Amino acid sequence: MRLPVVAMLVTCVATAVAACSATTQPSGFDVCGTHLNTGANIPAKTTLPAPRPEQLRPAPAKSVLPGPVAGPTSNVVYLATADCDTGALVTVDPATATRLVGAAYARDGGVAALVLTTSDKVTVRAWRGGTMTGIITLPPA
Repeated sequence: MRLPVVAMLVTCVATAVAACSATTQPSGFDVCGTHLNTGANIPAKTTLPAPRPEQLRPAPAKSVLPGPVAGPTSNVVYLATADCDTGALVTVDPATATRLVGAAYARDGGVAALVLTTSDKVTVRAWRGGTMTGIITLPPA
């Protein structure tokens, strides 16, 4: 069964201090020692924006990621805001509107990068040290 997929996201998440350690490959990126498959499409790099005061939320106890899917599709976005030392707690909401293609983790076990396919509007949020550091809402493509 083919899932309806209208967008894909590769996200490096945590803080706006430095870029993730990422190497472009013919089928995606090597991020923090993990290959994230994006298929033949190589996405442009975009920064995960800092939240506005009205967007701030308390940090969750753990990351909330969607269920897995087998592989990538065509529309790809690459969002980078972290290094590979300290990852983030990450939520993807609603998780039912997206599927996880792959994830890379920082040395501390936090999420460093995600590859998602989306079928509807989703919001990705990231926290480090209990502070919300980034948020983006992706419209359906």
